[in-house]
Amino acid sequence: MSLDMNMRSSQSKFSLIVNPGRSDASATVAVPPALKRALAKEPRAKAIFDKLAYSHRKEYVKWIVEAKQGETLQRRIEKLIPMLLEKDAAQANRKK
Repeated sequence: MSLDMNMRSSQSKFSLIVNPGRSDASATVAVPPALKRALAKEPRAKAIFDKLAYSHRKEYVKWIVEAKQGETLQRRIEKLIPMLLEKDAAQANRKK
């Protein structure tokens, strides 16, 4: 498969998860089932993810769904949870 074909495939896969509205408040990102399951196991990470701006949620989901192999997708999800928790801890430390 050519690079152009790979890019189109990736773009069409991503377009299925993003539904931009008129503003960030009404824009939605469809969270892949594997990420939903991982976030359900970590309520604090889910709360952090849900509070993120649309653009940040979109970029995290895009990073995950662009994985070409299932193992890569799973590794990315496993990396995301600690990243979210670290982000929250860093923000809490800044507030002190």
